[in-house]
Amino acid sequence: MRALALGLALITAAAIAIAVPTEQPASAAVSTLNDSAPAFSYSSGWTYTTNPPSGYANGDAHYATSAGATATVAFTGVSVTLIGGTNSLHGRADVKVCDGSGSNCGATTIVDSYSPTTLTQQVLYTASGLPGGSHTLVVTVRSDSTGQGTYTDIDLISVDDGLTSITGTRYVDNRVGSSCSNSGAGTSTSTPWCDFTPVNDRTLAPGAQVLLARGASFAGPLRLTGSGTSSSWITLGAYGAGALPIIHGSGLATDRTVIVTNPDYWHIQDLELTNAGMGLLIPFTSLGHTGLDVHGLWAHDLFGIFNGRGEVADYPDTQNSSAITITAAGVPTTSLGQNVLSNISIRDNRTQNTSGVYLMADPGFTGTPSYAPSTFSNIDVTNNRFEEAKAPMIAIEASSNVKFVGNWLDCKGHVYEPQGTTCFFLTAVDDVVIQNNVVANMPDNSTHDQTGIDLEYAVNNVRIRGNLFANNAGAGVEMLQLANRSNDFSTGTVIEQNAFYNNGASGQKGHIAIDSYVSTPPQATIRDNVYQVSPNGFISNVNGNPPLTNVTQSNNLSVSSIYPAASQFSSTQGQNGWASQTYSDSGVWTNMATYTAVPSKWSAGGGSSIDAFTLTPGVGSSQWVARTWTAPSAGTVRITGRVAMNAVTAAGSSVLIERNGTPVWPTAGGSYYNLSAGDRNGVDADVTLAVAAGDTIRFVVYAGNATGAATSWTPSISYQ
Repeated sequence: MRALALGLALITAAAIAIAVPTEQPASAAVSTLNDSAPAFSYSSGWTYTTNPPSGYANGDAHYATSAGATATVAFTGVSVTLIGGTNSLHGRADVKVCDGSGSNCGATTIVDSYSPTTLTQQVLYTASGLPGGSHTLVVTVRSDSTGQGTYTDIDLISVDDGLTSITGTRYVDNRVGSSCSNSGAGTSTSTPWCDFTPVNDRTLAPGAQVLLARGASFAGPLRLTGSGTSSSWITLGAYGAGALPIIHGSGLATDRTVIVTNPDYWHIQDLELTNAGMGLLIPFTSLGHTGLDVHGLWAHDLFGIFNGRGEVADYPDTQNSSAITITAAGVPTTSLGQNVLSNISIRDNRTQNTSGVYLMADPGFTGTPSYAPSTFSNIDVTNNRFEEAKAPMIAIEASSNVKFVGNWLDCKGHVYEPQGTTCFFLTAVDDVVIQNNVVANMPDNSTHDQTGIDLEYAVNNVRIRGNLFANNAGAGVEMLQLANRSNDFSTGTVIEQNAFYNNGASGQKGHIAIDSYVSTPPQATIRDNVYQVSPNGFISNVNGNPPLTNVTQSNNLSVSSIYPAASQFSSTQGQNGWASQTYSDSGVWTNMATYTAVPSKWSAGGGSSIDAFTLTPGVGSSQWVARTWTAPSAGTVRITGRVAMNAVTAAGSSVLIERNGTPVWPTAGGSYYNLSAGDRNGVDADVTLAVAAGDTIRFVVYAGNATGAATSWTPSISYQ
């Protein structure tokens, strides 16, 4: 980071002396406190904004221009760094460090944040050499300037707690012949550490990496913490060739594999977690964290914790054994706008014989939620395969701006729970997209609900579209409003372009169930879905009262058979009529030749590939890819689904549907529909056609010579 001509203080036991601005040393055990953290206190004159210029950490800041406006922040450590912005409207402030009570202060340093250009996340002030313990940083606006402005802002502070942190890359390998030693630095693959003893309970500095050898197996737990930066993420992962490194327990419910506390800007990737009570556990004890990327995990046979039993004394809010648990229970509560963790990516993971992903924050069912929907925000759960669990596979609480896209939820294995059962549980959520997933096989476990997705409590603006719901004992989707929850609501739900098959066979519920015991029933729009086989119809009003006056229905079609592309994706080309194809230089469509089992996909030249949920066009001669379906018989078919880009970082693509080589969507005989780069919402691809036996319908994706144009598209074709 560029250091401007700003004040920097070096505190000793006796006094404060002026020094040259520098960054925190890479070896410091550094953590950060966002400007909105509870440790900060602001006098009148300060303004909080969630719309500062681009580049501010966590997308917020406090600023003031009035002389005497004072901000204080309590911290514990041996050094502190104040980070903020600089520009032509900024001026000067007095900064000092006092003891934990705010008295016995050191000398005051004048900090000038004027700059002719706008810069963010700049080091404004650093005090180091403090005695260990509690201190208070005091910032007072002067309202004068060397330029033309008087503003001062606060983005965050970083604190060195005085403990030794881990920097650089450290390797861990306990295999025979590794020449490992825990007494060394662990900085070379030729002399790695042997186990987690040298790293446990250490803080990782920005850019640090802890890498485990592929093919090795380690007894957990691995316990880490630390804060990276937007440009220097911390990584926990693997190195070398071969099978994923294993972190395991001894088969006890009290065993843990990996615990990462209060992370900021972390990659956690390429690990196998097994034989313990929990997989990856991420607890938070403070507000204002951001940046978590979890991918490439293989988590299986994690068991022993069920329905919040006593094996969770270390983390009592944990409800069930799961592959990934992120919990805000260490933060007493949140109000609307307060954030514990933002910018979460969970992608390309596999789980089996364990619950999948839990974002845990008690919503307070009997009154005002204890945690607001802003607790977790900007969440992307994409391209994961979750198979078999005795408890809910997915639980998302107190969350907003959620994308749940292209996931496989095989819900078999769920056992009886007295409160009812579901595969996918949502509560206290706002702005959720559940798109192009498969949710199937929720068993009859002799209790109520038994649903695929449960919109349980305090839900707003949930859009469920392009999914397949199949073979669930209860409803595919259930909306609840119970009488003993005074602050409950269910508003803005949209259920569209889904395919429903054989749901509700074990209960008095249809494919969609609305279970309301309050005077204002759930508000929802249900349109453009297809459904087949349900003894209780398409939509059931479980309680029967009140009437469903807030539910709008249109264009939902009962069909005789359904061919869903995602669930019928196969290692055999042509099975169920589906093939994965690419367009060759010779001007013909040909089946892709290469199939890989993990991850399950077909591929061809130029980087092109197709899996159950995603089509990725290649470059060069493999610019076009298509799911191709061959009609087994003549009739009228309804094509439903939603097409969108698979990631916010994806390049744009062009898409169309053709029958026997002639476009039929977006317009008959027309050209492509163009998806913009990063368009996660996409567009409905809905068309009704007459087909003859042997007709081919292609779902074509093209991206020119662009790379990274992975497109989410899981159409269903239904005979009327």
